[in-house]
Amino acid sequence: MPPASRFPRLALPFGLIGAFDGHLCGRLLANRVMHQTAPIPPVFVAAVAAIFGAALGALLHRWCAPPPNPFELDEPPADGLPDSDRWWRHLAAMIACGIAVGVVTCSLGHAPPLPWLGAMGGFWCAVALCPVGIAVIAVGRRARRARQGSIVAASDRRAVYGILAATSGVTTLAALPDWPAFALGHRTVPWSAMEMLAAALATTVVVLHADLRALGEIRQFRRGLTPVADHESPESVGAVPEEADLVDLGLESQWSARVADAEHAYRGRETIELLVHGNADAAARTLRWAIARNVVALVVLSATVAAHCEMVSSDEARSWYFEEAFHRKVPPYDVWP
Repeated sequence: MPPASRFPRLALPFGLIGAFDGHLCGRLLANRVMHQTAPIPPVFVAAVAAIFGAALGALLHRWCAPPPNPFELDEPPADGLPDSDRWWRHLAAMIACGIAVGVVTCSLGHAPPLPWLGAMGGFWCAVALCPVGIAVIAVGRRARRARQGSIVAASDRRAVYGILAATSGVTTLAALPDWPAFALGHRTVPWSAMEMLAAALATTVVVLHADLRALGEIRQFRRGLTPVADHESPESVGAVPEEADLVDLGLESQWSARVADAEHAYRGRETIELLVHGNADAAARTLRWAIARNVVALVVLSATVAAHCEMVSSDEARSWYFEEAFHRKVPPYDVWP
């Protein structure tokens, strides 16, 4: 029997989260509504956040899927999770990583260095992004339920990047103040946010199409299947030739077979055309949930696109920006005592 699917590696997803959202935070802080006299380059913020995010992802992966200890004799936890895979540890690590990114960026990329300002900004950015990281970890946990190489395992691994794309697309709302600034000639078009949103939409559509195709395959495989009793082998239903197709659905361990009629009516034996490993109903139900999640993500991303379009042509947004950037008497953050 194929082993259970491994916990997906998180260094790449968290590195991408750091790069994308670090660049957005850098652009937001460079906007005049934030009243900073010496903003930090967004590219520098993105680079630092990507490095720290990748390191955080590697640490979280080690906590969620620690290497086996051959000398460990204790019983596994009741919830099936290792002792190091706990929400409070993940949240603490994410917040600490955000504070570290803020301290490094404001110490190296700001003149004069203001680590306390970076710690405060990094804390709040990390708090805002904690739901993104928790969602990715939750999807990664579900990826261990199915066998490696199965249809459900492939869907679970796609879900990691689907959740990453959807949440990253929503965070482009931080670029909304750039649109009235662009209309007044103070900023350029936030191309990075638009590229991120377009990539999120494309990724969500690709994941949705793949899950729809997988569900169609499961429905096709389910037609004409003969269940195999638990105490029997597939050979009890018919002869299993080497060219017979084998499909692993990933959930549960039951077998089903699609049987072809015998070539000879006299002393002939039925031949198996297709062997299906797993519960087709459970796999189809899992794929339907995945499709529903992708549809919701597509609706949310469409609403995000609508919000950007509204800010482009909104006279109220331009009036708000002009009042906030030029008439509100707020001391710049970098000259606070």
